[in-house]
Amino acid sequence: MRTTIIHRAAALAVAASASLAVAQSEQPAALQEAPPAKEQARTAPPPEVAEMVRNAAAALDEIGELEDRAERTRRASAILARLRPHLGDLSWPDASATDLWHAAGWAVVHAGNRELAPLVAAMIQRTAPPAGPPGDPSKALAAMTTPEAIAKQGENRDIARQEHAAALAGDVEQMVNLAISYDDGLGVPLDDEAAAWWYRKAADLGDAHAMYCLGVMSDMGEGVEQDYAAGAAWYRKAAELGHAGAANNLGVCYDIGEGVEVDKTEAERWYLIGSAGGDARAMYNLAVLYDWGDGVEQDHAQAAEWYRHAANQGHARAMFALGSCYDLGEGVEHDPTAAADWYRKAAELGHADAAFNLGYCYELGEGVPEDAARAIEWYGRAADLGSSDAMINLGIMHEYGEGVERSTPRAIEWYQRAADLDNARAIEILRDLGVEPN
Repeated sequence: MRTTIIHRAAALAVAASASLAVAQSEQPAALQEAPPAKEQARTAPPPEVAEMVRNAAAALDEIGELEDRAERTRRASAILARLRPHLGDLSWPDASATDLWHAAGWAVVHAGNRELAPLVAAMIQRTAPPAGPPGDPSKALAAMTTPEAIAKQGENRDIARQEHAAALAGDVEQMVNLAISYDDGLGVPLDDEAAAWWYRKAADLGDAHAMYCLGVMSDMGEGVEQDYAAGAAWYRKAAELGHAGAANNLGVCYDIGEGVEVDKTEAERWYLIGSAGGDARAMYNLAVLYDWGDGVEQDHAQAAEWYRHAANQGHARAMFALGSCYDLGEGVEHDPTAAADWYRKAAELGHADAAFNLGYCYELGEGVPEDAARAIEWYGRAADLGSSDAMINLGIMHEYGEGVERSTPRAIEWYQRAADLDNARAIEILRDLGVEPN
């Protein structure tokens, strides 16, 4: 008997630090060069590839705000793996090529991938506008993706010194930049207290982003004493100045009672403000409120609409949830094909439950042609992302020879992997087979 399909997670999406951190990689540097320029016919990439690149870029924006560097590295590496097959294609029009290489550049930076850094840096330079200003984003990103920049972040010291001098002279923007440098250890020692100090200086001069970052640091207890009430207060100040991420975080505070009393009406109000400001996390959180009727009137149609808005901005959890809406026919017409499409989009961005659901779709032929081999492929991806349910389904398929050669030992390996993650069903299956879990 198969595991039942997992529908959606209700975890709140909290906008974390907006600073950019570069994860280090232990990979040896592999010297690669950009392929020589060739004159060839320019053809637009297939629509699904172009969409994948756009979704990757949006997801990388979200990844850049993750506090957990290991998670940031893992997710960026997964996106880089999706982009990699297309990096050698020089036939795309300039705009499409720029989108591809910029997405690859940010994936390299977040993943700390020194192997692809030379190729990506060279191609970003090649696809950059020929006459851009000194601070052109393409040139800045190319500089960040060199092997030296990836391997030796300390070489940002000159930038940090310039930021420090400007900050001391009263430049608010450079105060924030210097705080980010201290927050991430870019060119200066990693120092949360110094980061908080400079954020506070900028916040006192009215900078909304600095206020938002102080809210995050107060929430996390980084650089300042952990104080949820102070965090909520800083979010409020930033949100009142129009910071959409802060509006989302203040909504979360009201949603879960962190630093303020639980007030779902206020949570809804601030999520709406953050959504109006374009924050995908606020859109997702608002959808969750309506989906579950948590303190507000349950409204599946509104939930599906807000999931769609967030999904269209590349929010993986919203894509997964929207797929579930189509799967269940909640807020939208039941549409297995649309469900599978949204599961695929989320799965390609590293969402484990979406990869599991897509495997389930292929196994049963729901919204896609029945294909046991593709089911195994997507269950495998989900298992690699930590889904113990996918491990169980892989075990079942090996045990009964569905899409693969029948192999009880291989099935037991998959059941054991799931049991190692404390999956009760896997433990029960192993014992039914006469195997005591490790």
